[in-house]
Amino acid sequence: MPQDQYFGDKVGLSDPSNEAIAITPGETLDDVSRAIYVGTAGDAWLKLGDMKGFVCFKNLSVGEHPLRVLAVRAEGTTAADMLALY
Repeated sequence: MPQDQYFGDKVGLSDPSNEAIAITPGETLDDVSRAIYVGTAGDAWLKLGDMKGFVCFKNLSVGEHPLRVLAVRAEGTTAADMLALY
């Protein structure tokens, strides 16, 4: 069985992600993500890192985005199939 030769190494922000958790709009993530993946394009109301409020990312495209997200607001968010990457 293959093993991850980098298992246990400290992971930096510019390193590839090694964990993905589904994002449920309306809930706060347990930890701030390193990035997010969007599977269905649309608007996303995101709370980033230490922000107190949400900001709308209009027409967020499908793919990985280097955004340190703490929460996704359900109201007004049309982007879907999102993953928090760690």
